[in-house]
Amino acid sequence: MQVVDVILHVLLLVTACTVLVFLIKASRTLKLTTLNRGILLLYLLIALEIAHDAIAFFVMKEGIDDDLITLRALILALVATAIYYATKVKRAKSTEPMGAAIICTVWLAITYAMGVFFIIFW
Repeated sequence: MQVVDVILHVLLLVTACTVLVFLIKASRTLKLTTLNRGILLLYLLIALEIAHDAIAFFVMKEGIDDDLITLRALILALVATAIYYATKVKRAKSTEPMGAAIICTVWLAITYAMGVFFIIFW
């Protein structure tokens, strides 16, 4: 079952990096289609994160400790913050709040990269 965990972590990392690319591209050109794709992938990140937790809890029968709950809550808070600021850019048609969405997405990509690293090499 560790293979499924590695695949899900890599999928989360690739999705976070793709969101980052879309948000950076949208901040330079303010194309709403690119921004909409980034927002859609952020919602996909939430779904993948919940699916990852459900698989870990119900299929692999892993216990839930307090540190893991805190980390998952922080990850979901980062995604929610990125969604908030990205939709704020969409409503205001200004790239001013895009910096916060990009910073949150960078932290997400770093978190998922560290997760992949620790899963593979730990």
